[in-house]
Amino acid sequence: MKKLLVVYILITSLQGFSQSLKVTYIANSIFAPNIEVPGWYAPRVYSYEYSSGKSITTMISGPVPGPNMQSPTEDIYYKDFTAGTYRWEITMGGESYSVKDKINNFDWKISTETEIINGYKCTKANGMAGNTSLTAWFCNDFKVQDGPNRYYGLPGLILKININSNTEIIATKIETSNKTFSIEEPVAKSTLLNFKDMTQLVNKGAR
Repeated sequence: MKKLLVVYILITSLQGFSQSLKVTYIANSIFAPNIEVPGWYAPRVYSYEYSSGKSITTMISGPVPGPNMQSPTEDIYYKDFTAGTYRWEITMGGESYSVKDKINNFDWKISTETEIINGYKCTKANGMAGNTSLTAWFCNDFKVQDGPNRYYGLPGLILKININSNTEIIATKIETSNKTFSIEEPVAKSTLLNFKDMTQLVNKGAR
């Protein structure tokens, strides 16, 4: 009987880790009440897929293409958790950048505060990405320690994240499956850079 219990626990544990996900996220900028919303602005809609230790977040609609450097017109973020690396393809202001670097550490601090998001009970956590403050809400019903774009590292899927109190990304649709599928690394459109070098190039172009 004890052996059967051990086998059952092992199988259910493996099923959790083999869980595949497809999620739709919407990213909204948070404007102050006295700020006029720019004409080019539109919420960014992302598709997210996770399977077999890899994930990819792809922007499927967003702002009108233009010179605004803070508004990506193409945005693809791929993580390979086995290798501990990520790839990022982003186009801003007509310039394309290709990034490959190590997956980030956000030094999360998990609180006891909870919130219902899209019908799921989530737990609040605070973290930092350099000088950027993060407030995330994760759901451990999903045995995937990941989230949209660059964000990950909590004991469950991130369903909502607030970035510097000016951007919020929230899950609006979630599909789960125990079937695995292939997730391919995006093709580089320019010379591969690390994140630091890409940031320097973007900041130089914004001057």
